[in-house]
Amino acid sequence: MLSAKEIYNAAMHNLQLVHWVRVGESEWAFVGESKHFKPDILLSSLLNEVSPGAMYIVVNRHESFSCSAQEAVLLTRERLSSGDVVMCDLKFCRFLQVARNGVFRYGALLANHSLHARRL
Repeated sequence: MLSAKEIYNAAMHNLQLVHWVRVGESEWAFVGESKHFKPDILLSSLLNEVSPGAMYIVVNRHESFSCSAQEAVLLTRERLSSGDVVMCDLKFCRFLQVARNGVFRYGALLANHSLHARRL
């Protein structure tokens, strides 16, 4: 089992290598903020684009752990006002990033990038 710091470091390393899917003219799509947050849009994207099972939610070096997509949506809603939230599959290959301004994007590592988590 990876520690919060290991999850954070692996996710942040691979996040730089993600090929983001374009939605129209941008890679960002609106999911809402505060009371206008649309959890159904985020849950659908997580289940379809990241993982139908367990995934990592990455908030910071001390708060990164595995959870279900449903838990990730609830936690994202709670933490969004304090900063961005990243979710990824357990192999650190498929990502969804939600920004504090209510937009999100998703994507995956290209096949030629390393797909393993870096151990510290």
